[in-house]
Amino acid sequence: MENTPSTVKVDSKAEAGLTFFGVIEESRTFFPDERFHPTERKSVNLEGLIDAHGYSISSKADGTGTKPETAERLFDATGNIDWFEGPAHDVTAMNVDDNARDGKFTLAVVNSLDVNSAENKPFVAALARGQLAACKKARVALLNGETAELGARTPGYGKHHLN
Repeated sequence: MENTPSTVKVDSKAEAGLTFFGVIEESRTFFPDERFHPTERKSVNLEGLIDAHGYSISSKADGTGTKPETAERLFDATGNIDWFEGPAHDVTAMNVDDNARDGKFTLAVVNSLDVNSAENKPFVAALARGQLAACKKARVALLNGETAELGARTPGYGKHHLN
C-alpha cells in the first residue's frame, strides 16, 4: 500500500489492534446492567466502566516484551535465578505508566504468566518475588492471575521460558 495523503499505511500490529477494537466496541453492552458499560473510547481501549462520585474504573493491558528473553539469557550465562524477578517490574511499570499518561492512577494489577514448565520451584519463586517487589514499588495490589504451563508453545532461550 502506498502512503499518500489519501491512504495511510497501517502495520500488522496496529491492524490486529484495530481488529480487536471491533470486538471491544461490539461487546461493550453485553453485560445486562448498563451502569457497567464502558463509555469512554480511547485508542483501542474502552474506559469509564463505572462512574460514581466523579471516579471511574479503567483497565490497561501490557506485556513484558523482550524482557523474558533478557532474563532467560542472563540466567543461562550466570546461573542466577534472580534474573527472573525483573520482567514483573517492567510489565507493572508499563501498566502504571499507561494510566498515568491518561491522568489516572493504578490501584491493582492482574498477572498472566505463560511458562514452558512450572516444575522448577526456584524459577516460580523468583517470578513471584519479582511481582511482589514490583507491586510494592508501584504501591498497587495484585488482584488475580493465571499461570499456564504451555510446554513447547512457550518459546524462549535456555531451560526456563516465560511470557
